Amino acid sequence: MLVKTKEETSVVVNMNDYSKLQRLVCVTAKVRWFLNNLKASLKRKEIIKRSGKLEVSELKEARIKLIKLVQNELKNQSINQSILYLLEQVYSYKIE
Repeated sequence: MLVKTKEETSVVVNMNDYSKLQRLVCVTAKVRWFLNNLKASLKRKEIIKRSGKLEVSELKEARIKLIKLVQNELKNQSINQSILYLLEQVYSYKIE
């Protein structure tokens, strides 16, 4: 899972560390809780901080977030492969 700040984007949860999708979804949902609670604290808003058990809606949101992340990664890989293919065709040699 990526976290975007004004200066950089950093990886918070490495998907390769989890062999089961459900565990990854739960960890992602908990990290989102933490980040939302942190944002609320920094803004000093009277938002109810989340704790306790995860709700189904939070798990669904985390799963959707992960799917979008993977789709974006695959899209970027596909674009990169297409560019390499075009360069290979134009210059008639294989780029490694």
